[in-house]
Amino acid sequence: MDDEVILEGKAKIVEADIMATNGVIHLINEIIIPDAGLYVGSVLKNQNFTKFQEIVEKAGLKEEVNGLSNGTVLVPSNKAFETPEAKKLLEEAENDPEKLKSVIRYHIIQGLLPSNDMSNNLKLTTNDDGKLLRINLYSTLPLFTNIVNRATANCARLTGFDEKACGSVIHEVNKVLIPPTKNIFELIDDNERYSTLRSILNGTEVEKILQENNRSLTFLAPTDETFAALDEKDKKLLLEDKERANTVLKNHVLTEVLCCAGVGPQSWGFSSYVSTLGNNNVEVGRSGSQIRINRGVVTSCDNVATNGVVHTINKVLLPRQPQVSTLGAVLAFLYESQNLVQTLEYHPVYEIV
Repeated sequence: MDDEVILEGKAKIVEADIMATNGVIHLINEIIIPDAGLYVGSVLKNQNFTKFQEIVEKAGLKEEVNGLSNGTVLVPSNKAFETPEAKKLLEEAENDPEKLKSVIRYHIIQGLLPSNDMSNNLKLTTNDDGKLLRINLYSTLPLFTNIVNRATANCARLTGFDEKACGSVIHEVNKVLIPPTKNIFELIDDNERYSTLRSILNGTEVEKILQENNRSLTFLAPTDETFAALDEKDKKLLLEDKERANTVLKNHVLTEVLCCAGVGPQSWGFSSYVSTLGNNNVEVGRSGSQIRINRGVVTSCDNVATNGVVHTINKVLLPRQPQVSTLGAVLAFLYESQNLVQTLEYHPVYEIV
């Protein structure tokens, strides 16, 4: 042959163009097996998921992973293992084989879940002793808000979809998945940066809501530094008046799980709004690397809880005061309207509609 032909990067045509009555035959020097017929371990190798594969082998789970039947694997990219959180997790599991196994098994979901079967706020059972993992779907397109174009797993963005293996399907995620162990209130209570927030929460309805595990919420948490910048009168009122505190706190609770990966870019003329527990809407959008919520900026993203997610924000979202029309304003409007009608009557080039 003048030109060497390679199929699937490995099989070489050794004899070409053997003619038959109903087609043509080429002889190759290797059997071609599609990824859908390969073990998960072989697909990981072919797709260059070398770090995850290395940890699978180190945990002694190679046979377990290759023997998966009717399973879904969420595989972190090699880059995902370079984050401080991932490094800390692996360091803690370095000399603990059972913990290392737990890390791998939390990335394996019971049952096949191709991307077209995913739904928003879907809670899935993992092979890590049945611990749950949450899938969320988002539209980040300003003009086409009904088109889902982004998915997350525990707020890690899915960046690759539907790689088939024997008995399994593989999706790529951009973070190492860590099972949440605390609800939203417990995350706030355990963080010393939220001491003022804890005092304001104490004794409110929102304090109870943030502890309910049947919820799916996003909490926008101002730090002590943020409250320190608040007007002293407003701050004192929040600490002493629980009714006022409850009203303001509800403005920080979104009624859905909004991961940072699910926030689309801000664009002129198009705004995205999310409902709060206080029956208000907050405007959300991404500007460059910043995520803005009303006039506040998210300074720390995606602290995942068992009942939602916590973002740190650098503004206290005080409810906007409704504009009440005074009697004088109403009379002024009627007076101006009367003048306009009289002007239009004397200038017939205008049409009153």
